[in-house]
Amino acid sequence: MHSTHTPGAFWSSVYYVDDGGIDADPSLGGELEFMDPRGPLPLMYAPHLGYVGMSDLSDTHVQWLRPRCGRLVMFPAWLMHQVRIYHGTAERISVAFNLTL
Repeated sequence: MHSTHTPGAFWSSVYYVDDGGIDADPSLGGELEFMDPRGPLPLMYAPHLGYVGMSDLSDTHVQWLRPRCGRLVMFPAWLMHQVRIYHGTAERISVAFNLTL
């Protein structure tokens, strides 16, 4: 399910206390996925802009990030996101929070 965070929040964050083995075994899934609600619009005006690390700029409105123990991820609160299905059996621990003024 796609979601955004608390209305009025400026930044959303997640801290990974335990990734459940995802970093060591990428086949487990469980990645944090971001969907830019603007779709392909940024490419129409600035085709050279895209997410860092992407070699193919044809689909820059979706990007994912693999959890890693100790990783802190901060992103604009308006950015839609979801967690992909996790196929492991170990416990995963993450702490999500928002920055509001």
